[in-house]
Amino acid sequence: LSKNCVVVSAVTKIIVLAAAVKCRITTIISGGTGSGKTTMLNALSAFISDKERLITIEDAAELQLPQDHWVQLESRPPNLEGKGEVSMRNLVRNCLRMRPDRIIVGESGIFTHEDVTRLAKSNIGTLLVGESLMRQNDLEVATRALLFGDAA
Repeated sequence: LSKNCVVVSAVTKIIVLAAAVKCRITTIISGGTGSGKTTMLNALSAFISDKERLITIEDAAELQLPQDHWVQLESRPPNLEGKGEVSMRNLVRNCLRMRPDRIIVGESGIFTHEDVTRLAKSNIGTLLVGESLMRQNDLEVATRALLFGDAA
């Protein structure tokens, strides 16, 4: 290895992720099917204080968190008549009214720049998880919103 090469151990990665959770930094966890996203979230939840109000939003409830102040929200498809749908986007919007200390959005599908910006500006330590979090052209804009607070 060259002198300029930095080798980051697995322990260092865990320390960085744990620090991000403890510092309430909005974090995106993304990966393919079966890559361990839900397992990672369950493990990272150990670094969230029991005193915090935690809300999870999922398509199918998979997370198993140890926190006492945990509210689970689950999306629902429309019925045969096309009524009664509860979308992930609506759950996120309504979740912000519940005064959470933390929001975990699991298997979030496609999120737009608006959605990520709304969560980033909420000043809540948000964990987003998903296989395809957002369309590629929205990814750059959303990343800028998370890093720099840009709305453009």
